[in-house]
Amino acid sequence: MKKMKTSLAIAVALAIGVTTSVFADNVKEGNISFTLTAQRQTSVSDTTAANAGVWVDSLGRGPTHYKTGSIKITQSDLIKAVAYVLHGHNANYYGNTAKLVLVQGELSGFFTETPDLSNTIPSLDLDGDLTSSDLDSSTTIANSSDSLFTILDSGRHFETNPITGQYPVGHLQPWGQIYVKYLVSGTNKCENATEFFGITVQECYDCFYLNSYISDSLFTYKTTPGSQSGPPCCSTPSSTELFGNGVDRYYVTINFDDTQNNPYLNPNGDVGTDVYVGFPGISPSVGAVDGILPDAIAYTNPIASHLGSPSQYEGRFTLNGILTYSWALKLINNTDAYPDFIGNATVPVTGYGFIQLYCSLLTGTVAINETAAKVTACCPQEDYLGGYWGDDWEATGDYHGWGFTDSSASLNSNLYFSWVGYVPSTPFNTGANLSYHANFNETYTPFLMGIGYTNTPFAPFKSFGN
Repeated sequence: MKKMKTSLAIAVALAIGVTTSVFADNVKEGNISFTLTAQRQTSVSDTTAANAGVWVDSLGRGPTHYKTGSIKITQSDLIKAVAYVLHGHNANYYGNTAKLVLVQGELSGFFTETPDLSNTIPSLDLDGDLTSSDLDSSTTIANSSDSLFTILDSGRHFETNPITGQYPVGHLQPWGQIYVKYLVSGTNKCENATEFFGITVQECYDCFYLNSYISDSLFTYKTTPGSQSGPPCCSTPSSTELFGNGVDRYYVTINFDDTQNNPYLNPNGDVGTDVYVGFPGISPSVGAVDGILPDAIAYTNPIASHLGSPSQYEGRFTLNGILTYSWALKLINNTDAYPDFIGNATVPVTGYGFIQLYCSLLTGTVAINETAAKVTACCPQEDYLGGYWGDDWEATGDYHGWGFTDSSASLNSNLYFSWVGYVPSTPFNTGANLSYHANFNETYTPFLMGIGYTNTPFAPFKSFGN
């Protein structure tokens, strides 16, 4: 996979509570689960037999018998779909014990980022090659200005607070990267699968309180004593920090796409909007675009004549629901300089998709269970802290470089883009984001690639829609 510059790898390593984790025993890890039921049409027929007869008989009559069925979809199915694309159609590459994990995840709305990280600019093709503006890649421990940090509501929605100069809350969640975690000869390995997923959070402004979420929470200030961990340069001084407990809720759209409809998996994207990561998504039909263009397959009257074999690992879907995140803001390790949000998120969802060549209606639950796992039980420590995984960051929630670099472009005509400009002055859809935050009046244009249509500006994840 394509890699990002080391400077941002260092920057993102300083997420909340990760500052001193270089010497820590525990690392936060979120286990992602999908428990979905897909209802779909399994037969259209002119008899009780499945898919029998013709569409139009000699008297001009159509089929009279219609039946549906359902299948179960879990994270194991998505892991196989990812493996099928990334590993030469070997759906079983990761093995039966593989998991989807949220790495360095932040699910609460009560955090923001420093200007250095917020102004991270991706390269023109958004291939994950990102750079941080302070050029501190030679340092072995992250600069203290390169960080996410806990912040309380400041009474602002888009501008920085005039008293503190800090950004407002509610523009970043959820944050992190989505990985497949699997075993090789008893050793945990991780591979980035962020580009298969899209997450959109809805926002509204000047709404009295928070931008994109509501919360029942209680914070307290406590003084934490200093400690010595590692060499003298890495001791932690005493400080007054925020701790607390709460429940945050926000409206999310979650997409998955392992087809070439996904711009990250499409090798035919236009110059300037190409985000291709080097692995072509599934496109099993010759001369047709599955589930995108109507009647791309030639008409034949026998019903069964064009019912091909299902494309077992092909799928894209869109889920919608309210994410509820119950959290505690606490130290993961006693030696940490800052507390971290840790808890559990659930999203009862409904949605739709194109799965195994069937148009499908979806119900179920998506959940993220965060744990303070032992480093030895996670992926190798260097995979979390600026090493292998950090060099494979995908900024899939970023809005730079998608063909709208000034106010004259179509997507910039929306309220907030008309004055934000190319380099954001707020932490709104910045260069390291996992999720895309959308305003109430934003509309999306699907990104139709490789089918003779002119590509148009689009929000990264809504292009994954069906």
